[in-house]
Amino acid sequence: MDLGGGTGSFLVALLRKHPRLRTTLFELPTVAPVARLRLHDEADGQHVTVVAGDFFTDAIPTGFDAVILANVVHLFSPERKRELLRRIRHAVPATSRLLLVDFWTDPTHTRPLPAALLAGEFLMIGGEGDVYSEHEVRGWLSACGWQPIEHKALAGVTSLLVAEAA
Repeated sequence: MDLGGGTGSFLVALLRKHPRLRTTLFELPTVAPVARLRLHDEADGQHVTVVAGDFFTDAIPTGFDAVILANVVHLFSPERKRELLRRIRHAVPATSRLLLVDFWTDPTHTRPLPAALLAGEFLMIGGEGDVYSEHEVRGWLSACGWQPIEHKALAGVTSLLVAEAA
């Protein structure tokens, strides 16, 4: 499942390599129709179920063994992030993995420089966003029922933190 996954780009890429996956995109009601239109034109998009909802107020779909949360964490305050991490943990089985993709910084929030420069933009967009260090995120994960297990660099300044349900 991809929470807040926009038009489903991550899921389409996954389905190209693993066409037998059962995938769900959970996106805001204003975005979900746009995602459905985009996915309709993608061969692999036919295998994505789009569910409209707000992950802070609506029930998060249950039973998934992996949840992607990509380019979402930077939009919210630490308190709201912890709330979301707890909500996700309560919706998934004990064997699930959480894949967090974002602009993780060093502990001083100054490197990588492009990520640090985005902090002001995130605050302006969401009214509460910022950039966060891998160390901070690991602490939130541990406090919310997740065990951080891996960190991988991705393209550009983004990276992936993988956690498993604790």
